[in-house]
Amino acid sequence: MNDFERMIAQGNEHLDSDEYEKALESFKKALDKKPDDPVILDRLAKAYYHLGNYDLAEDYLMQRLESSEVDYYTFNNLGMVLEQKGQLERALEYYQVAIEMNKQEPSAWINLGMLHFRQSLYEDALRIMKHANLLEPNDKDVLYYMAECYRNLDDARNLYKTLRKIIYFYPKDYCAMNSLGWQYSRCGYLEKGVALIEKAIKLNPMKCYLYTTLAQIYVGNRNIPLLLDTYLRAIMQNPKFLEYFWEKDIFLSEALDPETRKIICDLAVEHGDKEALKIKNEI
Repeated sequence: MNDFERMIAQGNEHLDSDEYEKALESFKKALDKKPDDPVILDRLAKAYYHLGNYDLAEDYLMQRLESSEVDYYTFNNLGMVLEQKGQLERALEYYQVAIEMNKQEPSAWINLGMLHFRQSLYEDALRIMKHANLLEPNDKDVLYYMAECYRNLDDARNLYKTLRKIIYFYPKDYCAMNSLGWQYSRCGYLEKGVALIEKAIKLNPMKCYLYTTLAQIYVGNRNIPLLLDTYLRAIMQNPKFLEYFWEKDIFLSEALDPETRKIICDLAVEHGDKEALKIKNEI
């Protein structure tokens, strides 16, 4: 391995380890030896992208376009950079060029679908994500975007199907369990929804939002004992969850009677929440 190859190898190791500043050092040294090398230009752009320096990432990718070895990934990566810069129309154009260059590679399809989703173009995003799912069946990110499209399009049937599919292929995905559990509870399948969220909590008891979903269900059906139990379980896992609960106003809901809200505030005060005492006095 000569010096140039060693610099490239070191830079790649730093990239793989998320050491982007060190990666830049190695690749810049290599670029001094071969100023127009397309691989180095790609790597420099990638490092700058991850460091949030999108202007320099774009500059190196534009240099890459001038080489004779332009490929699909250069256009796809340019789309990603331009999207981060807020230049959505240009990003769209580059994703479309990437797709024309290689219709069987899912990455640009996925990026294009996410771009449409962020623009609230849910039908377009769904159509594109369905195609991406054909190219890369049951990719988790694709399925999640499909689920969110169905949610925003009020298509409950396909939302259920997609969330169940995520859980089937990724049986430890507590996020999908939480979402599906909430959907079940909203449609009257309370026990089924609660059981699914409890399963999600067992998989990851340190995720506060799982407890808040459960708490919202109990607030809705005024099951005060289980609401308090959920609250206590959460703050026993981590007292910092208190801040999240107050922020969400879950335990100050008007659906609860004043006495219950005071009990909750007392529990919060016992666990060191100063704001709870003030709130209790205002109830």
